Amino acid sequence: MPIKNLNVVPRWAHVLALLSFLLPFVQISCGGAHLARLTGVNLALGTGAISSPNMMPGAATSTTPAQQVPRNGYVSISFLAAIVAVGAAFACKKSTVAAVSGVITALLLLGAYAKMPSDGMITIDLQIGFYLALLLSCTGAGVAAYLRFANSPPDSGSPN
Repeated sequence: MPIKNLNVVPRWAHVLALLSFLLPFVQISCGGAHLARLTGVNLALGTGAISSPNMMPGAATSTTPAQQVPRNGYVSISFLAAIVAVGAAFACKKSTVAAVSGVITALLLLGAYAKMPSDGMITIDLQIGFYLALLLSCTGAGVAAYLRFANSPPDSGSPN
């Protein structure tokens, strides 16, 4: 027995996934010193900055000028895919585009995680925005795919 209002789940899951890009995605530290906490939008657009604390022994606690964060291509494209998923989820109840866009968003976020540098001193910790965007994109994609294919009629015959 299908749930009555299941078609609202992909819509709101994709909206919340898109809003998750406004939350902190990563926290960057060096030797235990906090350098930056960047949102998904910062990573997608390259608008964040990383401060470099003066690590010299006996030096004042001043910081050197902040460095601009380069745009992350994986996060940029996943942000665009999340926007497409929201539009597709609201445009049609049984949208294949919403399902595919949600999968693309999730896969690109995983790709961004895999490509994050991991040096000995520099640590990049994933934050709540990243996890929510990943989870909600998968949820929206899964439910959209279910709605698209669960009630579709089976093929009536083979081309033979």
